[in-house]
Amino acid sequence: MQTKNKLGTYLGFSIRSGKILYGYENLIAARKRVHLILLDDETGESTKKKVVSFAEKNAVNIYVLPSGELSAYCGGKNVKCLGLTDINLASAAEKELKTNIGGNN
Repeated sequence: MQTKNKLGTYLGFSIRSGKILYGYENLIAARKRVHLILLDDETGESTKKKVVSFAEKNAVNIYVLPSGELSAYCGGKNVKCLGLTDINLASAAEKELKTNIGGNN
């Protein structure tokens, strides 16, 4: 439970500071550097392929969260994909994910 609270805190900071991109279209079209990508487990296969391709080209790590968890962190919005653009918040979130989920997905 503590991990979820920490990850939620990092995502909350990202949202409040405007350092987050929602949806794969915004992620791919953004001129900002993306440092971490989070996907919902129920993201469609074609979207996953596009996001994975983008991540491989830009050397960005991707983590897949259980269904609905990403939306819950984002205040109940229907979020399937998001990218963090702040390197410090992305690093902190990734550290939590690696420690408690066990690495990249």
